[in-house]
Amino acid sequence: MTDFLLSGFKAGFLNTLTAVRPSGILLIFNIRRAGMMEKVFSFDGENYNIRNRKDLIDGLMCLYNTQNKSELIGKEYFEGYSVKPSVRDFVDVDNIIYSISENAYENYGEYADDWPYLTREAKDKLEDMIVKFLEEKSPVTFYGIKNSAAKKITAEDLEEIKI
Repeated sequence: MTDFLLSGFKAGFLNTLTAVRPSGILLIFNIRRAGMMEKVFSFDGENYNIRNRKDLIDGLMCLYNTQNKSELIGKEYFEGYSVKPSVRDFVDVDNIIYSISENAYENYGEYADDWPYLTREAKDKLEDMIVKFLEEKSPVTFYGIKNSAAKKITAEDLEEIKI
């Protein structure tokens, strides 16, 4: 299950993504490699705009207004994985056919009852066509964050980064 959903812009347009949560709109930056899970970090568990631990530590040093990295030990941050869904995740060909059938029935009554009738093979072909069209004309530009968890900075984290 996705912890929250992100929406955004096409890759190349400032590489900017927006997270939508009940509390409001949140900005996300530099989520790369669409379709793949990538570890991302956050100061608050909502803005997953940090791609590596060095940037996380640098940001925490600014946030806590310190030049002494040891003061960060025990400070909380969040870690999760960005996940981009597939167009196919949102295409429900049976629902599309049902909608067409309802429209036909509303306009032509029982004469249009049970139209259109499509075999499973035809439905699969229609779904493939819709998915291909959307991937080409309107690709998915939103993301989710999975497996988010609160963590604390450790001395080992600071040594690993060698700030």
